[in-house]
Amino acid sequence: MKQDFVVKAAKRLGTFLTTSVSAFMLVAGGGQATARTSDNGISVTTTVSSSQNIETILYPGVLETFKHNGQKGCVAYNEETPKVLALIAKLEGLMPVGKLDFVRTLKDGVHAFNMQYSISGDYAYILANKAEGALCISEKLHDLTFQNTGHYQAINLVQNTAYTSEQCSFTNRYGQICGTFDKVSAALKGNGFAVDWQGIKDNGDVLTLLSGNGKSYFLTTDNATGATVVTGTGRHEFEYIDVPPKRHSQFVEKR
Repeated sequence: MKQDFVVKAAKRLGTFLTTSVSAFMLVAGGGQATARTSDNGISVTTTVSSSQNIETILYPGVLETFKHNGQKGCVAYNEETPKVLALIAKLEGLMPVGKLDFVRTLKDGVHAFNMQYSISGDYAYILANKAEGALCISEKLHDLTFQNTGHYQAINLVQNTAYTSEQCSFTNRYGQICGTFDKVSAALKGNGFAVDWQGIKDNGDVLTLLSGNGKSYFLTTDNATGATVVTGTGRHEFEYIDVPPKRHSQFVEKR
């Protein structure tokens, strides 16, 4: 019964994410916006509906200032959410990259997510929907690469001997797979998987998503040692909405 509930919830999340991602692609409509100065800089107030006012500071990272039930980086999940997301996208200069409808990680459990990218700031938000009434920032990634392996020090580290148990325990993981990024990713690529994107987490570790054969895997690479482990699994492949133009100037994926 629990598994059936999770599957049904994930399908509902996927449907909502499709609507939300589409909203990010539109100019915020249906509301009126005014700007004024304040002690914190420029603020923008927009009326999304007759009963809801949103005020936020106009600068990179605006999404991180939103709160839901006291939690920062969260937007309430309701009928107004697409309009709110469209407003944030306009203020912060975000573009929709894509979505994954069903993924399980040890950090966030079962959820759906979409990715929003700032071209000017070269950072991205992973917005997770865990069926808890809000979309929340699960990760903020920096220095991203898309559909390529990036030139990050951590993933290029070479380890001539096996990693120790302690080195492989730098984060919570699925299973016992642990090795260099090249070795772990090569096993997936040999079975039809390809890199969707890579980015650096706030703690310096590298997060990679690979998709193929109707599935997806999160790999996390330790910034200090290069140890790479599986930290998430998805039942579907990552679906691109738009590939950021940065991809064209990146390094060719290592063979």
